[in-house]
Amino acid sequence: MTTSEFWVDPHALRRTAAQFDKYAERLDGIATVHGPALRVAPAARDEVSAGVARSATSGADHFVVEITTGAAEFRAIATALRTHAAEVGVADERLAAELRL
Repeated sequence: MTTSEFWVDPHALRRTAAQFDKYAERLDGIATVHGPALRVAPAARDEVSAGVARSATSGADHFVVEITTGAAEFRAIATALRTHAAEVGVADERLAAELRL
């Protein structure tokens, strides 16, 4: 769609959406592969070691949740871009049809 001030390339939107999907996939892969390695076992059987391990593991679990949430947000952006690309395509086709009349 082209105007004097604004231009949108639906193909570029779809390519960008695909990139966001790839980023989301990479983030999910990182969370899956490296998430378990972030968990901490207690260094000893005492209460302090157990507490430190729980705290560190809780932080790691939160980090993994945030990574997967970020991946979901990237997928939502990709979906929005695809939707917009489709809408622009429909609008361009409608305008072209009107100009042919």
